[in-house]
Amino acid sequence: MTQAALALSPYLGTSTEAWQAQRTLLEVLTGIKKGAVGDRGEFCVGKVEETLGFAAGRFFANKTFGGDSRAKGIMIITDIVDAFKVSLRAIDWMDEKSANAAAEKVSMPVI
Repeated sequence: MTQAALALSPYLGTSTEAWQAQRTLLEVLTGIKKGAVGDRGEFCVGKVEETLGFAAGRFFANKTFGGDSRAKGIMIITDIVDAFKVSLRAIDWMDEKSANAAAEKVSMPVI
């Protein structure tokens, strides 16, 4: 019961007895200045972002990178890999066998 009270009391209003008791304990244990309470709006927005941030990011990505962006992304990555393979031949300290092995490794599909 105590664990539940400690975990859930920060979500209550600042005027509730449970919130005030938990806050007093937090101030003593962590050295927070007594009475220094952040903006409640920032706290709430932070909790929503913490909880839903990743899920909400999906909608942003779909809207921003919709359509043929996957094909464009694959093309850019392919161009980078091809440029890397070409640059392997110009590395002085790498022998041909190692350069070929590196080119083969970078061409492997990602699981």
